[in-house]
Amino acid sequence: MKLPKNSKKRSTTHQIENELKAKVNVTEEFQLLLNQLTLEEVIFLKLTSSAKLLKGKLYLPFFHTVDRLVKESVVKFAYCSTDTDVEASALLGISLNYFRKLKDKYNLKNYLKRINIKTKYEQKLMCNTHYTGKK
Repeated sequence: MKLPKNSKKRSTTHQIENELKAKVNVTEEFQLLLNQLTLEEVIFLKLTSSAKLLKGKLYLPFFHTVDRLVKESVVKFAYCSTDTDVEASALLGISLNYFRKLKDKYNLKNYLKRINIKTKYEQKLMCNTHYTGKK
């Protein structure tokens, strides 16, 4: 579905943050503590806690997948925190064509749907469908 020119706004990072908070009960206190850590420390703690749960047996070849994991996270952030692909590619410092390839590679069009976030346009369309019974 093509969005009207005046409705290109994607979901905001605020909506995604709220959805994730609701799923895992993230508190303001936790966020304050998290902000005091570097990304490297957060990754270290996540790996450490996962290893403890699995009794030290992590079966993912981390060294060879770290680049992909970090790039995917950064591309998702750029996609969700900007209104257009042009803005997202500028934020990342890459060409628009390369961003679009990454968007397809990481299946970002369905990312917001998978975590149950709707764009403002989709929310409006859903409301209109609900009240009028038309699509």
